[in-house]
Amino acid sequence: FAVIAANITDPTMGERALGIAEEYYRQAVVSRLEVYRIAVGIAVEDRHRPLLFHCTAGKDRTGIVAALLLKMLGVADDIVIADYVLTNEVRREWFAIRELQHREQIAAHREIDIDDVDDDHLRTSRAVFLAHPEYIRATLASVVENFRDWDTFAERGLGLDPGRLHNFRRALLV
Repeated sequence: FAVIAANITDPTMGERALGIAEEYYRQAVVSRLEVYRIAVGIAVEDRHRPLLFHCTAGKDRTGIVAALLLKMLGVADDIVIADYVLTNEVRREWFAIRELQHREQIAAHREIDIDDVDDDHLRTSRAVFLAHPEYIRATLASVVENFRDWDTFAERGLGLDPGRLHNFRRALLV
């Protein structure tokens, strides 16, 4: 995301930004596995619930943790994806403020009126700030590609023994 943010006023970055972000999501469960191992490890413990977790935009790290937890509970991919995309509704005001700031930044950079900043110029910020279904879909696919299935990922990737996973499911799926 740093590459995208550094080029946020570049109108040609929009299409590439989507690909860069999708690749981030694909690699996150492999390259940052230790972070997700800690987060999920905390979440599955009874003593930590209810649990609040968040990040700056509420969609990247938070979205991945939420997706992993939902998948640990056996939730279907389409529901996980719908839950992730719901972020766009919940964070609508936050995104609108960021888009206005981006519009102002582009207008100043290009020395044009703010009303002349078109949607093509905003594709980059929308790639950064919005929860695109392709992103979390890439994370879900990466787990299967790298670990074969979710139970193997839970055990080998996240370090959850079957007993802890069973207790987590039993506590939340009453």
